[in-house]
Amino acid sequence: MYSTLSAARTVTRKIHSDHCSTKMSDKLEYINHTILECHRDEVSAYLWEHGFVKTVWFLVEKVWDNITISEADRVLKARDESSPLYRLLFKEYNVEEHFRQVDSHREWIVKAYERLKDYVPHMTIEDAKLHDLSKYDFVQAIGYTAKWVHDVDWGNETWQASLNDHYRRERHHPQFYPKGQRMPRKDLEESLVDMVASRWERQLEGNDQASNVELVEFDSKYLLRYCKEDIADVQALIGKIKQGDITEYRWKLIASVTPESKREDVQVFFKENGFVQTICHLYETVWDPDSIALAEKGLKDRDPDSPFYQLLYIEYDVQEHYRQCDSHRFWIMKAYERLKSNNFLTEMTDEEAKVHDLSKYDISQSIGYTAMWVHKVDWNNKTWQTALNDHYRRESHHPQFHPKDKRMPRKDLEESLVDMIACRWERDLKGDEKTTWQDLVDFHPNYLKRYCEEDLTDVTSLITSIKGHPEN
Repeated sequence: MYSTLSAARTVTRKIHSDHCSTKMSDKLEYINHTILECHRDEVSAYLWEHGFVKTVWFLVEKVWDNITISEADRVLKARDESSPLYRLLFKEYNVEEHFRQVDSHREWIVKAYERLKDYVPHMTIEDAKLHDLSKYDFVQAIGYTAKWVHDVDWGNETWQASLNDHYRRERHHPQFYPKGQRMPRKDLEESLVDMVASRWERQLEGNDQASNVELVEFDSKYLLRYCKEDIADVQALIGKIKQGDITEYRWKLIASVTPESKREDVQVFFKENGFVQTICHLYETVWDPDSIALAEKGLKDRDPDSPFYQLLYIEYDVQEHYRQCDSHRFWIMKAYERLKSNNFLTEMTDEEAKVHDLSKYDISQSIGYTAMWVHKVDWNNKTWQTALNDHYRRESHHPQFHPKDKRMPRKDLEESLVDMIACRWERDLKGDEKTTWQDLVDFHPNYLKRYCEEDLTDVTSLITSIKGHPEN
């Protein structure tokens, strides 16, 4: 049985060898039609030793004269099937695939230009249509086919020669210019369109639904080709494209939740004041109670089909406000349990810790809190102040809930202390589980000014007791 298998393998190898020999012989025949008889023995030996692809480079560099190379250039561009050079180069060496790649890239250049033409005013449609024509020239086609069809190493001499020829002739490449020299604006814009077209076709697989933001999310390494000043210009252009895309998307969301009779006025407001202020304006001025109720439902139900959910939860980023609330309430429980287990809390209950700050999830507070703590609006912002006052009116653990100079119930006073400790533990102390009692209650004095005189005495006494508690 072993001898049978061995014999079968021998036959298989022979068949494969004969097949390869036949293919190589065919290629040699194509080659012989393009060279003088005096070169045939040398080229044949080179072919059998180095293979077909390297032999084509050998022909170009060592064997063919300028007349043959010029004819090869003509044959490839004319697709002249009657020439032996056509069969050898276009078919066997597969310049055909290189041309297909160039055709495709140039189609995506035009698509990218059409998408971004408002951002590249110095570049023209004619520039887009003439992009990379030098890649069809024989001097570049040989090396580009070597690299992008036959996958040779980056340092391959044939590929590098073609690449350098491309850089010397195509002004949209930063490498066209002497080191440190700035690019003309038209060429810089075309270089951006070139990157967009490549990314759109390859990384994004030609997705027509790709946003402008996605189109310009390049790897930063591609920007290193530019001089310092041009890098800044390209980054600014990318930022402008991203902002324009975001602005258009945000307006569509805003328009979807704005009564038609008010859209024109809201659009003007949006252009003049920006996205965050427009959300505040919608909530404060434009939306009626029914719209606000729908907005609140979309937020609390996390309904992805609701336009309010997309506008507020995702784009306005109420989700970040909710995350902050969730985190704060987690630290409320930790602070409560630590103080409760050491007998510092006599009136506050587990239930009060669990329901702490639930009002912050209501739209009456979430719009303003998001404006302040996510988008960092000014403290005096009307929407934020309205939300803050709503919070103070509804949450009895705040001294501001109670009439001036009126004392807080003990349970509310204790919860106010837990609130301050939770904030300090989470934010100032970065959640350090080993933090000391002293550190937990080392508040800024401003936080104690909220209490009436009698409550301040009680809170100060409680803080002193906590500071004096022995560390574990």
